[in-house]
Amino acid sequence: MMTEAEQFIQILCKHSSFKTTPATNAFVDRTWRHWEQSNITRPAEALEIQENLTHIVDGYYKELLKAAKLQENSPILFYGSIASLQAYAKSFPDKSRVIVIDSKLDSFLIEFITACVFCACTNPNDADLAKYKSLFELLILRLHHQETPAATRHTFEFYENLVKSDYDLALIGAVYSSAIMSFILAHELAHHILGHTESFSFSEKPTTATVTQDIVLSHEEEYQADELATQLMGQLIQDKENWLGGDRKALSVLPLIFNILHYAKQHTSNSEVESLTHPSPENRKRRINDTLSSFDFSSQELQINDAIEEVLVFFSSGISPTDQRLRKKSGEILL
Repeated sequence: MMTEAEQFIQILCKHSSFKTTPATNAFVDRTWRHWEQSNITRPAEALEIQENLTHIVDGYYKELLKAAKLQENSPILFYGSIASLQAYAKSFPDKSRVIVIDSKLDSFLIEFITACVFCACTNPNDADLAKYKSLFELLILRLHHQETPAATRHTFEFYENLVKSDYDLALIGAVYSSAIMSFILAHELAHHILGHTESFSFSEKPTTATVTQDIVLSHEEEYQADELATQLMGQLIQDKENWLGGDRKALSVLPLIFNILHYAKQHTSNSEVESLTHPSPENRKRRINDTLSSFDFSSQELQINDAIEEVLVFFSSGISPTDQRLRKKSGEILL
């Protein structure tokens, strides 16, 4: 007999997509062919991951369950493109549980953070800074299904050329965005571990209507989930056998998600609604930094994080791209 969580997943599957679009597949293929010309070997699993987007996210989730010691009776993960851009945790009366992650959020993080890495670690001129600004704003608009200008093709050509230009920087962007995606997964898992979702379990059987029903937790519960998620990520970093490979720098970038949320709120009209359901990004970032202080990161470990943060502050502040401060900073980054 199916659990109510499994019934819920079935409903989500009817309204979602797991596959990448032909345009995305073509972009990935063009990029790999370009890298292969520089003697970079395409991994055998690259095609499998491209065709099955759930494969890599499932891997992150299994590592988190291992860190949380929740191998049995764990919440079911759903990862796919759904109507409402969300990541959330839900419980049902039969004690079954789900975590839902919109794949569009994952795609956004990869593109946004990778662009931030390139901007922070290269020496962009005035024209390129203007292109970065356009790219960030278009990614935010697309994320929220808002209308984008017809000339977006040129902006995304700029992004594709960036990624092709430096495999190492593209890889850094992929690792850091994956770390932040794992943190989002860990945050939703933490809500279940801490019992936050139990008082919001649905009394009715799962239906299409409940798919879009929001759960509003208290601000303190959001802080608690952030703290536990950070601790779970810290356990992953200590295990050198998982995909993070003991890279402490990947842990240091977690607060960047709140810089990105702050930037996104500046470019959308729903910031008031978001502030009612969650603490401000600034306060969440402050609390996360307090938790991370126990890891005692060196200045070198924080180098990329600080540079990316400055990129986001730079573009959030409305300072003219002719400002010399960013380019002086970004030119000093050592990988």
